Amino acid sequence: MSLIITGNPLIFSLFLLIALNGFFCFKKIPILAVSVAGISIVFLLAFSIDYSGFIIILLLLLVVCIISNLLVNLYSTKS
Repeated sequence: MSLIITGNPLIFSLFLLIALNGFFCFKKIPILAVSVAGISIVFLLAFSIDYSGFIIILLLLLVVCIISNLLVNLYSTKS
């Protein structure tokens, strides 16, 4: 049985995840950044999400923030 998140809790949690991933794009702490990206990916996979217009935009923004978070922090770790 999957958990379903809709409405305001989903919007608040998406904004929180976007803010955390965006924060770690500028603040390079690789250990925390990879764990926040992992939590975001688990959130996207574990919960059944209602796909409406505004939620899709937030999800795409979250995916872009996750990818940029991982790329920036892994690149700074290698150099």
